[in-house]
Amino acid sequence: MNSPSMVSMFRWMIWRDLLLAWRRRMDVLATLFFFIIVVSLFPLGIGPEPQLLRTIAPGVVWVAALLASMLALGRSCC
Repeated sequence: MNSPSMVSMFRWMIWRDLLLAWRRRMDVLATLFFFIIVVSLFPLGIGPEPQLLRTIAPGVVWVAALLASMLALGRSCC
């Protein structure tokens, strides 16, 4: 018997997720807008110090991306 390879299963999962995202475009837009809002408003809460903002920027981007991806997570699995 030929079992599907890990690469083909991974491709199928990516294709399925992209298809689900395409069907619910508003979820993708809401996620993107949430990410942009969080990343752009965070410096207003911290302050205008460029060195501090440069230091924490990678963490802010990752946390904003993770929080934004959680918005559509519940609806993307089914």
